[in-house]
Amino acid sequence: RIKCLNERESCKIAQYHIYKEDSTKKEYLEKMIRVCMNMEMNKKASNCITELKKEGNLTPEMILTECSISRNLKEYEKCNKLLKDSVDIFKKLDETKEDSLKHFIEYYLEFAALKFDEVDYRYGLGIMEKALGLCQSEPNKTEKLTPIVFLVMGIFSENLGKFEDSFNYYGKAFD
Repeated sequence: RIKCLNERESCKIAQYHIYKEDSTKKEYLEKMIRVCMNMEMNKKASNCITELKKEGNLTPEMILTECSISRNLKEYEKCNKLLKDSVDIFKKLDETKEDSLKHFIEYYLEFAALKFDEVDYRYGLGIMEKALGLCQSEPNKTEKLTPIVFLVMGIFSENLGKFEDSFNYYGKAFD
């Protein structure tokens, strides 16, 4: 184990080890984004995503990651634009495939998180109702995400003062 003096030094060491693995530029950037996010170095992660975009390799996961980074940096307008622009990409995914369904639900979760940050609880709850509809359409494929959806619905309901609904959602989340 190497003891680092600060985040910058840690990041430089991580960059060296990731680069040393003989990965492609795309793989390197994706790994760096994960490292930077784990170290809460959002600006550096955002720069890596910008580089990844130049490579033309933006996946649904990276769109959601970029949105998450924008939220962490409190760049809500950018996050809103990213989510709205990415709708077409998500619609092209085949909803019947397990990964695609997961991406749709994660998209709704990220959009709801943005609405929570913007204190738009009613809209956020509506988004989560759509996510719940997807979860219920394919329960075997979404069993790990469904409790998260119920939990978030409980949080929105609680913030709207709908305590009975909130209690019911929390109960379903922990069943």
